[in-house]
Amino acid sequence: YLVMFLCEFAQDLQYRLTERGIFFRAVLLRGEFHHYELNAVPCFFGRALIEAYRSEKQINAIGLFIDRSIEGDSDIFKTVPFNDKFSFVFITQQLHKVEYLNGGRFPLDAFELEQTDLIWALTPELLYLKYLYLAMRFHPDEKVRVKYANTWVIFQSQYPNTTRHLVT
Repeated sequence: YLVMFLCEFAQDLQYRLTERGIFFRAVLLRGEFHHYELNAVPCFFGRALIEAYRSEKQINAIGLFIDRSIEGDSDIFKTVPFNDKFSFVFITQQLHKVEYLNGGRFPLDAFELEQTDLIWALTPELLYLKYLYLAMRFHPDEKVRVKYANTWVIFQSQYPNTTRHLVT
């Protein structure tokens, strides 16, 4: 359950930051981690924290990544291999519904959008893809554009109909 809760936390963070045009990269892994407060100042240390910090710097994409050794603990959120150590975690559950339950057909049914929570949960995910696509094309720093482009390719392979429609 901890892996699921951490993914849900990242999902909520992504929803909140997308509204501000902010992207993040995070790594989930299992290992030694300590937290305490010293004079009301939070202190964090441990091998897992150091490994996550170092690993995150080596990933040339954005989003949530999970160590392949604990990927089996993630049965709610879809993952795809990214490299030999990490998999990419799709914290975009509504895009999954649109692509696979709706067949990736557009326009979406207005009744379904309005009578379910789909419109509320899908909107930040669509905005995320929009900002990702725009950053991939127009960010002034080429190294950053490559990170966005690598991430776009991951989404494009997972949600081909949806991404094609959105680009069109």
